[in-house]
Amino acid sequence: MKYTISLIIIVFFTSNMIFCQERINAEELKFNKSSDTIYKAKGWVYDNIKEKWISHDNFLSNEENNYSSGILESHIDQNFIFFHSKMLSINEKNYFVLFVKKYEGHYTYPSIRQDWNIEQKNYAYIFDENEFNKLKSSDSLIELSSTTIVAFNEKISDNELINLIRLELGKKPYLVYTFPVKSTVSSGINFKRFYLPSTSKSKNICRTCRKKITFVNGKWLDLSEPKKNKQAECYSFSHKVDDYYEKYNGLTITYNMFVSGIYDFKYAYFEILDSEFLKIFPKN
Repeated sequence: MKYTISLIIIVFFTSNMIFCQERINAEELKFNKSSDTIYKAKGWVYDNIKEKWISHDNFLSNEENNYSSGILESHIDQNFIFFHSKMLSINEKNYFVLFVKKYEGHYTYPSIRQDWNIEQKNYAYIFDENEFNKLKSSDSLIELSSTTIVAFNEKISDNELINLIRLELGKKPYLVYTFPVKSTVSSGINFKRFYLPSTSKSKNICRTCRKKITFVNGKWLDLSEPKKNKQAECYSFSHKVDDYYEKYNGLTITYNMFVSGIYDFKYAYFEILDSEFLKIFPKN
């Protein structure tokens, strides 16, 4: 009996100690370095039909008509409003985070392609430190690779954004985003040519169903579900939209911009002075 009473008393006090432990929030995370912001770069595209180069500020297109801000850009993946970078440490590992604000759009009625809606989106592309150090290389062509991207509302705090990044870093990657940069000299002046981070269809992964796919004779085929020795068509909406964008752009070089996942700088690129490109490096 005495043993039972003693045991009850021990359990009671132990339980109280557990529930009375102090509540401690996780340490607030912060970016430790930031770069200046790049607001402008000339986008150049060579039109094979017109046989001339066409330029626009901050997006790649061979369209010569002038639209109000955002209308044409929202149909094109390679566009930006501004971009900059920050450095981040998570679990004693350093990361280079490239922030890009850009135009995107969608149809209210996609089946009949009516009522196009324009919006501004914010993305963070996360590169590990080894990838970032490639930018310091003297090689003429550099390609940074990332498997982590975060879409975010610019009104959230740095701590909330970093937590989103940390969660994404813990997930299994399924796409590779490439950030290619090429050094060149024109009329004795040093320039950087580049594309914003992007992934091509050659990666063969459906963004929606995340299955292996391929593009054959105008259709996306699902490689994971063979049917009578033929692949079933993948009906993910995003594929149809991507295909339409390419037709809308009218770029005869659209499919030539990627060669086995590597960008081709012969026909289209952003161009900026070396001195301006240096703004992308985070400072203390």
